[in-house]
Amino acid sequence: MSFAMQSKDALYDLMNRALISCAFDELKAIMGDATKLVMETIESHIQGFFVQALQLDTRTLRLEAT
Repeated sequence: MSFAMQSKDALYDLMNRALISCAFDELKAIMGDATKLVMETIESHIQGFFVQALQLDTRTLRLEAT
C-alpha cells in the first residue's frame, strides 16, 4: 500500500474515532464498560466500509499496481 493511501486511511480513521469518541464520552456514565464493545464494533464496520468504498482490498490494490 502506498504512503498516500496509508495517510488517507489514517486520516479517515482519526476523523471517525474523534467523532464517535465525542458521542460516547457523553454515554459512558450510562453505559459504563459497554461503550468499549460498542466502539470496537462501530470501528470494525467503519473500517469495512472504507475498505469496500475506497477499494482498498488486497486484490484491487494489486490490480492497480500492475
